[in-house]
Amino acid sequence: MGQTVDVIEALVPLGGPIAFVAIALIFSKEIRSLLQALPSMISRVRTADILGVKFELLELKRETEAARKEVERGELRITTDVQQTQPSAGTAAAGQRDAIALIRSEAAISKRSALIRTAAFIEKEVKALLAPTGLMKGYVSPSQAGHLLEERLKLPGQLKAPLDRFFAVRNEVAHNPNHPELTEETLEAGISLLSVLRSIPRPRFEVVAANFPLYSDPNATQLREGVSGVILRGFDEAGRGGQTQAFPTTKPMRQGSSVTWEWNMGNSWGKSWYRDPISSEICHAFDSAAEFIGRDLEDL
Repeated sequence: MGQTVDVIEALVPLGGPIAFVAIALIFSKEIRSLLQALPSMISRVRTADILGVKFELLELKRETEAARKEVERGELRITTDVQQTQPSAGTAAAGQRDAIALIRSEAAISKRSALIRTAAFIEKEVKALLAPTGLMKGYVSPSQAGHLLEERLKLPGQLKAPLDRFFAVRNEVAHNPNHPELTEETLEAGISLLSVLRSIPRPRFEVVAANFPLYSDPNATQLREGVSGVILRGFDEAGRGGQTQAFPTTKPMRQGSSVTWEWNMGNSWGKSWYRDPISSEICHAFDSAAEFIGRDLEDL
């Protein structure tokens, strides 16, 4: 990988062929692609009234286009050499339908429970948007996350007001089952907000292999104690995957899971090797790396 810990601390990059995902997040590629995708998604929807906040989607489309052009005026252009495609749109759409069906089914029994469940789904989506950006460490609440999404990822500001209002109502309803805003309209507004959030393309990091030994010598005879290896693959917002890269971690990781982009800069290791979990071939892992501590998105 040929990187120093100082470089990792400065950019927290994925070294090697999947560096494009992290670098693009820090600069402009993923932001530009995301902003390009939002207007076409929004154009399929008319105006929605979310919890009293007029969610003017035509205006949102206009502002998104303006933001996209502003990003494209930047000097940086990130190009990638994508090795394979992992289609995920169908799976994501099915998951969204399942979530909404569950909410509506629960609403037939208790609107209050359904609204609280909707809030949980929305919060999970907000976390999923933040997960690959390195911003999850400072996560406090969906409202605060809305500010981060607006400020750091340049998402349209109209998303923050509905998030604020919905979670304010959710908190009141949680303590007052007879709250006047516990209505069908409020629940539908939450479902609409959930659908918008789920329609936003996002990159992700997947665990390809995990919990294997690391060694400090090229012959793989000197075991590194108290640390294991994890191999990640980065996917861009279109689901296209790049090459894999190994990192050190002290956490057990689940193969196949999507994880947040988080690091412990207090732990780092020098040049290391590992045996490929499938072929047993000795492979170079990294020259210098901080500890990867990404969390499974299912546990957020």
